[in-house]
This record gives sequence, C-alpha cells and structure tokens, in this order.
Amino acid sequence: MINNEVKRYIEQKIQQHKGLLLSTILKSAFPAIAPKPDIPENTPKRDSLLWSHYYQFDKIHFFDGIDFSDGRILYTPLLYPRIEEYFNKRLIQVPDSLIPQVDMVLQMAEANPDVFSSVLSQLFNKYVNAEIMGMEKLAVHIGEKYVLQGKATWLDSAAYEKVKDFVEHNRYSLIGMQAQELKMQSLAGPFESLYAINSPYLMLVFYEPGCGHCKEEMPKLYEIFQKYRNKGVQAMAVCTIYKYDVWMKYVTENNYTEWINVWDGFNREDDVSIGSHFREYYNVFTTPQVYLLDKDKKIIGRRLNSDVLGQILEHRLSQK
Repeated sequence: MINNEVKRYIEQKIQQHKGLLLSTILKSAFPAIAPKPDIPENTPKRDSLLWSHYYQFDKIHFFDGIDFSDGRILYTPLLYPRIEEYFNKRLIQVPDSLIPQVDMVLQMAEANPDVFSSVLSQLFNKYVNAEIMGMEKLAVHIGEKYVLQGKATWLDSAAYEKVKDFVEHNRYSLIGMQAQELKMQSLAGPFESLYAINSPYLMLVFYEPGCGHCKEEMPKLYEIFQKYRNKGVQAMAVCTIYKYDVWMKYVTENNYTEWINVWDGFNREDDVSIGSHFREYYNVFTTPQVYLLDKDKKIIGRRLNSDVLGQILEHRLSQK
C-alpha cells in the first residue's frame, strides 16, 4: 500500500511531467482502492457480501491507472502483465463471465489503434491456446466479434483466414452448447442418429484406424466405455476415413464391437461424404477427438484424452 506522503509526491510528479511517458508510468502505480462498504458486523453472510463488493469494484476499476490512449505503454512492461494478472487472477475463470470483461478491455484499448492491435492479439492468442478446457470460447468470441467483423485491419489475408478457420471449426462444439446432430451409417448398415441414443452420458469418439495416437488411445477409451457402460455411459465411435474395408477390419480385429460404430463415407475412389459435416461441427482435423455429452446432448467435455475423460466420468458418476 502506498502511504499518503509517497502518493502526494507521485501525484506531484505526474502533474510536473504531464504528457511525458514518465507521467503515464507513474499513473499506473496507483491501484484503484475500493470504498469500504457499509455492511454491519452482524449481517448474515457478511464475508460473501464483502468479497462480492471488492470483486465487483476490482472487475470494473482494475485498469483505472492505465492510459490506453498512450501507445508508448506498449514499449514498457506495464500493459501485458497487467492484462495477464486481470484475466488469470482477478476474475472468476468461467468463460461466460470473462467475455464481458474481454469486451470492456478491448473497448478501452480502442482509444489507440496500436494498443488495440496488441491487446486483441494478446487475448486471442491467450485463449486460442488455453490450457483450461472451455476457454477457447473466448477466442471464438474475439474472432467473431472483432476479427471477422473487420476490426483487425492489420491482419494480412493469411492470418485472417487462420482466425476465420478457427472460428468456423470451433463455433459449433463449445462446452455448454447443444451438440450438433450426426446421422451416420453403422457397421451393420442402418443409419444411427446421435440424438436417438438414450443414455445419461455419451462418449463421442472420432478416430482414424492408421493414426498412431489413436492406436494408443483407442484401447484406453474402449476400456473406459466397458468400465462405465452399466452405469449409464454409451459411446459412439466415428471412423473418419472413407474406406469401408479398412474400417470394418479395424473394428473386428480390435473387437470394438460393443459400442456404436459409425462412419461418413462410401467405398468409392472419390471418397464422397454422406454429408454429416462431422469435421466442421466437431473440429475433427486431427485424431483422436473425444467429446463427452450429457443426457440432453449438451457438451460437457471436449478434446479429451482418456485420462481426463476417465476422471470426469468417475467424478460425475460418484456423485449419484
């Protein structure tokens, strides 16, 4: 906490060097101080009310000392770590709660084109590569609202297309969304509908028979299915190649016959799809891709490996 004497000295220097970079740097040294709330000691749930008061103040006023209109802050260590601290430590880590704050910060950054460019790039890259499952929703939001609406004028055509591609291939399969319907041909011949599968949980597994990573993961995924199938877990395994004989041989040789096996192609040289759009709907451009759906076919896990999938199912099923 800066004491009053030091604070007065810094304020004097800010006025003395107004317009200089030094003034901008000194302003950033003052964290906004929330007013003390008038909440009596005997108020029920007082601790929660106090936390909420300070949290809401911090959420709005965290950047009060940052002058987003001054492009020179990009050449200082002020802005990047401040944004990281705000989004990593000061906010509840829930995508729908973070999106309004992303918009707030970007709106402030629009005061300077260079600052806006830097902040937008920082936030998009932060969430497009997020380690926390579900945070890619923020990258989709930034891509849709800012990049695809023409506000990222500094991007060349190749970079723009990469963002567009990311948005288009993730916008349908975010956590909390209703899963897109898949109607695909089963190994036995009839078509299977994802929405016709009645089960509390549904593992949706996209794989390629020749994929090295799939060869490691598929036995583990099948083992998880076998472990939990009598506890309300079903699985729909989608072969991503258009070669019927290869698919049939893979399923039978590995004895993956007890879950629902489907594919999206015919045994033809031109590899014509039957049009389920599974790649676009579920971002299946590498394999394996594993999703977990609830009884209403809402996505509760995406891009899972076998370890994380097993942990999620164990936790959820143990709660019942």
